[in-house]
Amino acid sequence: MPDTNQFYDLYRFGMAMASAGRDNSIIGDAYGLTGDNPTTLSYTDGDEKIVDAALKKLGKTSKRITTRKSEEPTDTNHTSPMQAQGPVRRKK
Repeated sequence: MPDTNQFYDLYRFGMAMASAGRDNSIIGDAYGLTGDNPTTLSYTDGDEKIVDAALKKLGKTSKRITTRKSEEPTDTNHTSPMQAQGPVRRKK
């Protein structure tokens, strides 16, 4: 019989990654916008169809918590701290 805890362990692994600090230390429980709920992100319409098909096959439903557009928060810095270098030329 297969180890059925694999999926739960993978979920816990993802939660531990989400709670890692900048110095890679675990800084507590990973609670944010999605709380303690498994979350998927679809980058393309094809990805979304795959997620929807998997949910349907398992008899599960989902709840959209974001828009379909990828939008930066208004306070996101849009100016690079790096000086422009111009085009990169290959060595021959």
